[in-house]
Amino acid sequence: MFVSIAIKGHAQPLLRVASEMRERGYRVSFATHDSGREWAAAYGVPFLSAGAFPISAEDLRVKLRAMTRDASNFRGILTMFNDIYVRAARPMFDALLPQLAPNGSSADVPDLLVLDIATVGAQDLAHKLHVPYILNSPS
Repeated sequence: MFVSIAIKGHAQPLLRVASEMRERGYRVSFATHDSGREWAAAYGVPFLSAGAFPISAEDLRVKLRAMTRDASNFRGILTMFNDIYVRAARPMFDALLPQLAPNGSSADVPDLLVLDIATVGAQDLAHKLHVPYILNSPS
């Protein structure tokens, strides 16, 4: 299972890999926020909902704009991590856990998770489910 936040620059690299693996016969799925559902469909990869993206599109634009105007890379990274990644973590974990381990069973637990670096909640999910994971950083 591939997991990304619903920011296209984070999702698209994983979707390309997921699509290629599906074409080679692997069973794959792609989990992201509901606003990224059509991206998974465009690549022909089954979609799992990570719920609504917890930050409005306008709020996200404002944060990203402020980060690009700040001369300090460190403050920009800190803002991205605290205001976007951490804020999305718990809702993603809460949305995906019952889909992968309903009633505590391991019936739908994937063999491997391939996670975008921004998916802090999916990293917690991998630990909770005792599933190995690969962390992808698109930049």
